[in-house]
Amino acid sequence: MKRRLAAGLLRGYADPSNGYQYVSEASLASLEHLLERLRAAALLPGSEPPDERWTDPTGDPD
Repeated sequence: MKRRLAAGLLRGYADPSNGYQYVSEASLASLEHLLERLRAAALLPGSEPPDERWTDPTGDPD
């Protein structure tokens, strides 16, 4: 999640007292919408079948 925040894919903040990262539900929904659109674009006629490894544009496994 830290990499997605740093890349600007998610909006949130770190609590200075404990260092925990907090992200809004709207930001998560926005990222999910973006991922759905990318998956749909990969399925357009004439495109290559989606690669199983390519499910997250950030490459972040979590």
